[in-house]
Amino acid sequence: MVLSDYDFDFDICMIESNVFDCAYNQFGKSILIPLARVLAKFFHGDNIDHLNRFYPDGNNHRYVESKNIIAESHVFYHILIFSIIFSILCLLDKIIAKKIATKVFNIKDKIDLRRFKECFWQCSYYLPISIYGYYVALSKSYFYDTSDCWEPPFPHQEVELDVYYLYTIQLGWYLHCSVFTLCFDRKLRDFYVMFIHHIAALLLLYSPLATGHYRVGVLVMISIDICDVFLHILKMIRFIDNAAEKGINDYFLLLGYVFLVVTWFTFRLSMFFLKAIIPASFEALFIGGWANADYWGYYNLLLGLMFFLQVYWFYCILQIGYKYVRFGDQLDDVRDVSNANEIKKERLRKKQLRQTTRNINKKKKH
Repeated sequence: MVLSDYDFDFDICMIESNVFDCAYNQFGKSILIPLARVLAKFFHGDNIDHLNRFYPDGNNHRYVESKNIIAESHVFYHILIFSIIFSILCLLDKIIAKKIATKVFNIKDKIDLRRFKECFWQCSYYLPISIYGYYVALSKSYFYDTSDCWEPPFPHQEVELDVYYLYTIQLGWYLHCSVFTLCFDRKLRDFYVMFIHHIAALLLLYSPLATGHYRVGVLVMISIDICDVFLHILKMIRFIDNAAEKGINDYFLLLGYVFLVVTWFTFRLSMFFLKAIIPASFEALFIGGWANADYWGYYNLLLGLMFFLQVYWFYCILQIGYKYVRFGDQLDDVRDVSNANEIKKERLRKKQLRQTTRNINKKKKH
């Protein structure tokens, strides 16, 4: 059936008590569901029958029996407990990072030392949580076939224990990050973008549990977290390079930058789009139908916002490479400075820092 065969029934909406809800439902049934069918045929082609396996008769049943673990009050206590644990670990981790930076890598500059501690803390979280996230995801069928995200009784599928802890740990982390970003962290150029990201991440993590989209939420997490490991390792290498007497070979830094660009495009753009945006947008409607499309618009709006932020940061990363090739700038985080004068001051500061380090080392030799 073509799209023109689906028309709004405005007469029904006019006699309904809630005109907005009625219009939204009519829009979903008349426009979104047919569009989902078109997109399903476009992306899946001859394999479209595979998507129909849950409802071969075309009747998308409404599941009202909730098995959702989010209804239990202890989930909020777990999130709060993890957030407090992360806040304590943050202080301890930065003490360790300071000793490593000053004793092992001889980082004396206060700005680079502060940045190194921040990156070390981020790596300390994202490396183990990425490993755990992939450990969980690789054991699930929906990692290999995203249509399993919507198998009955979606949206009331039971949340497995390993997935539950993945969500509560992540929610605790972003709650910790939101508080520290707002109250304690220094204000970078993208302070408001980062704060919006943390809030969107909290909503995007909580919403899948509350609305039954938790399986695609797992795919979102493994698409995003892994890149933070590479990003912060590269930034730490940059700070180590600033303190080194001879400096790290530029080709090594350039190789790390190229690796970051490739991984960001692979995971945060391509994998995020294929494993999260496409399944949550049209597969959910095509398989589950409008009868099971509660919060579909809300959840996809959050996914779209998160994807837009990934594109913005990818632009920032490409901007670093462009300035390196075009002007010979160092491969530094462009968010740390906000105007041309600050950029010049930053360049001068790093030149003076390297020269001071060399002079100190020469005196030690004599």
